[in-house]
Amino acid sequence: MAYLFPKDRIERRRKVILYGLGNEGKFLADRNVEDCYCDIVCIIDKNHVGQKYQGIEIVGLSDVCNFEYDYVLIGSKRYEQEMVREFLGKYPEDYNKIVLLSGECQIIRNRNNIRFMEIDKSEMTYTEKFGEYVRFRTLELVANQIDGNVCGEIAEAGVYNGDFASAMNRLLPRRKMYLYDTFEGFNEEDISMDVENAYTKSEYFQKISFKVAEPTLEGHIQAIKKKMATPDNVIFRIGNFPDTIKEESEKKFALVSLDMDLYRPTRDGLSFFYERLSNGGFIFMHDYNTPNHSGIRKAVAEFESKMGGRT
Repeated sequence: MAYLFPKDRIERRRKVILYGLGNEGKFLADRNVEDCYCDIVCIIDKNHVGQKYQGIEIVGLSDVCNFEYDYVLIGSKRYEQEMVREFLGKYPEDYNKIVLLSGECQIIRNRNNIRFMEIDKSEMTYTEKFGEYVRFRTLELVANQIDGNVCGEIAEAGVYNGDFASAMNRLLPRRKMYLYDTFEGFNEEDISMDVENAYTKSEYFQKISFKVAEPTLEGHIQAIKKKMATPDNVIFRIGNFPDTIKEESEKKFALVSLDMDLYRPTRDGLSFFYERLSNGGFIFMHDYNTPNHSGIRKAVAEFESKMGGRT
């Protein structure tokens, strides 16, 4: 994650790309020049490509390479994680240019003014660039508890670019790790179920795609493997979950991450992995408190009810 410098500590105006033109994005664009000591060189918004807002050109994500920029400002709190993933899927080398409206990034609003507070980027950790400091630090604690004490393999369902999976592999490098994902986006039946039950708004699926960033699936798999400490221990199960878990029906697991965003695969993942979890093992649930993924909370509540209470 990057931080913009306050005016009195920089030698030039910063060039910024604004990603998103919702209410928060418009707030930022409206105060582009006078208050921020930066220039918004373009706005990314696929629904308004070719138009302008406040005189600023609106482009698609694939057009970003045509601009010089210092930072990418994610103009939405609600969708920031999905937008970060989408941007990094296209431009992974620019992870340290991303600025968020929440988390550790200090963007201060005061009487319609915005100023950007800076901290030394050399102090930023791997986890902070994703705005998920607590999640990664908890993983470290859990891995320390598991290592040498809990038997079983490790797994993640919902892999995308493999960042969390690579952290799991780095912390438990001797364990076999199973990765489950379509790498082609969400299953249409799962999308329909979430939308029909108002777990997720339909607009989310129009805005976000988790298809592979590389030109080919094999290229994407190889890119994920390069992030791994022990790639030979990583096994990919490609396809719709839970259709891809049959070969692990006799396995025991010490650590599982469920990051599938939708109700049905999360429900099925809990059912499959919990009964195969070793004593002392852990299941990580992602997006449990995310408003636009209420199907996750629903799946957990149903599972706990089935088990007779909180587990």
